Amino acid sequence: MKWIQRQRSGSGSQNIQGEIIHVGLTYGEAKDLFMDLFEQNFYRLSSVAHATAKERVDELTENYLHSLQASAPESIENISDPGVQAAILDVQSGYARSGDQDLGQILIDLLVERTKSTTRDIYQLSLTEALGVASKLSARHFSILTTLFLVRETKIHCHTHTDFYKRQARLLAPLLDSLDFSPSDLRYLEAVGCIGLLPLPRTIQHLWKKVSPGFFAKGFGVGELPDEISQKYFQPPYSTRCLRDKDKLQIDASDSDALKVKIENDDRFTGSEKERVEQILTNLLENAAYLLSDDEISLEAQEFDPRLPQIMTKWESTNLSLSNLTVVGIALAHANLRRIAGEVFPEDVRIWIS
Repeated sequence: MKWIQRQRSGSGSQNIQGEIIHVGLTYGEAKDLFMDLFEQNFYRLSSVAHATAKERVDELTENYLHSLQASAPESIENISDPGVQAAILDVQSGYARSGDQDLGQILIDLLVERTKSTTRDIYQLSLTEALGVASKLSARHFSILTTLFLVRETKIHCHTHTDFYKRQARLLAPLLDSLDFSPSDLRYLEAVGCIGLLPLPRTIQHLWKKVSPGFFAKGFGVGELPDEISQKYFQPPYSTRCLRDKDKLQIDASDSDALKVKIENDDRFTGSEKERVEQILTNLLENAAYLLSDDEISLEAQEFDPRLPQIMTKWESTNLSLSNLTVVGIALAHANLRRIAGEVFPEDVRIWIS
């Protein structure tokens, strides 16, 4: 989202930022309602503080209404809902205190989604809670949450391991500079309901292999298949030249879901045989003995972006390897990633919260 600077008018002039939205409320009426909420709740501030806060909230309002009009103009009527107005107050309070435009973009992304949501379900509740927490976090905290989100919650859809690393370099590597944090930061994020702790640590490489094992296959040479049954089924369309060694073969699927789709669409096998084929080939795809080691992945990632192995080291040396996002943490991380990546990451947060 491109941030819009607040227009300033001369005496007696009027700024017009939008058209009338023909769903009951006009753009101007919605803005008036937004600013009325501000005046009713911030009147105790000193004159200087009030002027600064008003200017910030006015700028926030322009950006919020612009985003809402662009994505769901029919939802502007929902601003009259008490739940939405309570969320607006949280957003106004957070941005009035900081004036931080990065935070402002995150708040607007969340508020637009909350305004569009009319059902009191886990999605709406998560957005409401995230709006209350967002202004309590620093840029470093958002980077921690976004790193956890990218590593633990996302699957990269591409065709080769080269594309996989390039995508990770595009999204994950830039977060390295913001990952200078202390154990207190993770305890704080846990206290405000953004993360929880897991019983066992997991490396980034382990998580990559779990989600997309096909990108980390070492391949099978002649005579290396584990048994005759595997050799029977290890043929096209389930085998292909290995990504790293053209003299070897590997399973032609990035993960078990893609493999399952291929098997389900194969008319050569009956229902019970399909289950057997899936079991055999999934074992070949996911078995750690047939995948790169963590060290090999780290060295390979180094070739694409030296920051990737540094993030792996940071991950293992801190409790990131033990941390997991709550639904509130996911909502916040998703909004921050949308701010950073823009159109490169268009996925809807309801993929993760539903």
